[in-house]
Amino acid sequence: MKLNTSQGLAQQQKQILTTQMRHSLQILEMPIVDLKMDISKKVEENPLLEAHYEADHPRQDELDKLVRDGKRTEKEYSFSDTIHYNPDKDVDPLNFVTVEKTLKDFLKEQLVDVKESHKIKSICIYIIENLDERGYLNDSVENIAKDLHCSPEDVEYALQCIQRFEPYGIAARDLIECLEIQIAKKGIEDQKLTEIVQYHLPLIADNKLKNIATLLKISMEEVQEYISIIKDLEPKPSRGFFTGDEDVYIIPEAYIEIIDGEVVLILNDKLLPTLAINQYYANIAKEKGNKEASQYVKEKLNDAKVFMKAVDLRKGTISQVLQYMVEKQGEYFCNGLQYLKPMSIGEVAEQLHLSESTISRAIKEKYILTPHGMVKIRELFTSGIKSTGHKDDLISSNSVMFQIKEFIDAEDKYRPLSDKAIAEALKEKGVKIARRTVAKYREELAIPSSSKRKQYK
Repeated sequence: MKLNTSQGLAQQQKQILTTQMRHSLQILEMPIVDLKMDISKKVEENPLLEAHYEADHPRQDELDKLVRDGKRTEKEYSFSDTIHYNPDKDVDPLNFVTVEKTLKDFLKEQLVDVKESHKIKSICIYIIENLDERGYLNDSVENIAKDLHCSPEDVEYALQCIQRFEPYGIAARDLIECLEIQIAKKGIEDQKLTEIVQYHLPLIADNKLKNIATLLKISMEEVQEYISIIKDLEPKPSRGFFTGDEDVYIIPEAYIEIIDGEVVLILNDKLLPTLAINQYYANIAKEKGNKEASQYVKEKLNDAKVFMKAVDLRKGTISQVLQYMVEKQGEYFCNGLQYLKPMSIGEVAEQLHLSESTISRAIKEKYILTPHGMVKIRELFTSGIKSTGHKDDLISSNSVMFQIKEFIDAEDKYRPLSDKAIAEALKEKGVKIARRTVAKYREELAIPSSSKRKQYK
């Protein structure tokens, strides 16, 4: 019996520890916005837990510290120093919380001024609500008519009404109709252009312009003019509008600033409250009068302490990772993508004496605001490629992709570089990679092959 009891206790203790660790790992994975919501929920559930938010502006001594840190020399500066929020840099987290005008709102605003019957306007609203993320209508006129118990003619009339709205091409049923609407709005009447849009878009995608010239019996120069018109059209009318698929709230974990030539890490901890134990309730745990109340308070007290420890662990882990990245990638933050160094999760884990899984969780779905814009932390972890012309022997795959894009941007558009030619050009710069690797990176950059990039005189 003793043996069984002991085993039961051991199993119970192990289970409790596992639960705590699981919750701690969950908090580590949370982006800062999710953590704020989780804290609010936890404070509501646990009377022992208090959340105290800082004042809207930091103390003057904190601001003075930031100025002093920014003016330090390289020898004096240490990335282990934690620099807090700087309002002078206009990086209030609330600045990243923007109210986006939706495409549907924009269309409904235009509908207000349309002089049509209530019936037609109702059909219009139904169509607007059923547009996809591109601004296209995927349902048929017949199906809509059945849903609304009206005639297909009324639906078609309402649809044409919406298709006159901005952005032009909205509520099209396919790409061809989308382009045709825009051409009509531009007042262009050209049979050859109409034929290209209706029948030859696949040839344009494959850059088979000579085929189009032969089929339509026109010159290559005319084909180029038609294609120039088509490329000025918008295949996705919803572009520029919030459609519900984007991340509305992307708030960085930290800001990277360049102050007097030095890379400065500014942790975005202003958004989160300072957690504390409610001492009034905590004292109840010490009272001997009510055992039931005392036991309840003790459980909540333990839960609050575990939660606070998990939040502190998250902050410390993320801070460590970012501080290492700042030291490692200083050139990148100052000068751009071509200076990004190879960096793996394993390397960071080894340097910080943490597990790879911990590092992976710490950077999951988290962002930093850099001089180059909002960057997903995970994207700064890149593999390395051997380079005889690079001072560190290894060059990041992102840097190689940057060079590939530079080669293509500078190429002769009438004689574009093949993947093999780009590989040879990289070899001359000390970066030896295979042609198929160039093709892979080019595709990741969404750059078509040389045959599809070629322009004709």
